Amino acid sequence: GFMEPLQWVEHYNATKQDYTRQCAFNIKNTQDQLGAQAFYQSIVARNSMPAGQGKFTWNEIIIASWPDEQAGTIPVQSFFYTDETTGLKNAQQDQQDWYKRYGSFVPIVKLTLATDGTGTTTFSYDDSQQAVKAPEETPSSTNCARYIASAEWSRHYDPGTDKEQTTLSVKPTECGRNAQIDQSEAFYKELRSKYAHNAQWTLDQNKDVDASIQRQLVCHFVIARDESVWTLEPFRPYVDHATAVEQKCDPH
Repeated sequence: GFMEPLQWVEHYNATKQDYTRQCAFNIKNTQDQLGAQAFYQSIVARNSMPAGQGKFTWNEIIIASWPDEQAGTIPVQSFFYTDETTGLKNAQQDQQDWYKRYGSFVPIVKLTLATDGTGTTTFSYDDSQQAVKAPEETPSSTNCARYIASAEWSRHYDPGTDKEQTTLSVKPTECGRNAQIDQSEAFYKELRSKYAHNAQWTLDQNKDVDASIQRQLVCHFVIARDESVWTLEPFRPYVDHATAVEQKCDPH
């Protein structure tokens, strides 16, 4: 392998700039301090390439994948695109998939890359390009330090489906119980970060489990906030808000 950036550039040129024959600088955690040095050398190598020789091509950092059950807790800040033909459409699909699965809004931003070493890369946000409506600012409410005092998983017989089903019994904190509708997103994020990693969350194989749980939670805000325990059940179907309220937060 190469440890010096100029060695890497020489090899790149020797292979007629064939990126499929290049190796990466190793920045794995097992490298410890050498990982940071390797990352720095990768930047130096890029900056050492003559103009037009791939300085702005294939410069991603590849990271290890995370467990599926932790996907909703990773700090995704945005979905970006660089062109408005396929890029924007793909970003919108990702945004919709994320919202459906995890119930939170992640913005789409346009990334305009610099065309040379002296240019500026910019990020821009356009509300009309969002496939999911951005939450409105509601400064009247203050988020709770904690929304959930405790929660417990259990299995029970459900007469509607005539089989054993999963229940998450949630005891809100006093602040959580008195939270307003505009705080439901923060409540749900805490719920999901603490309990979605448990196999019980997806045990009943409901493809709409995230949207369903969030719908049941919001329903409790409206008609069942005084109950000592809020019962949320992953097997229940996702329905619109009016139906959830009509069916007393137990959609079927």
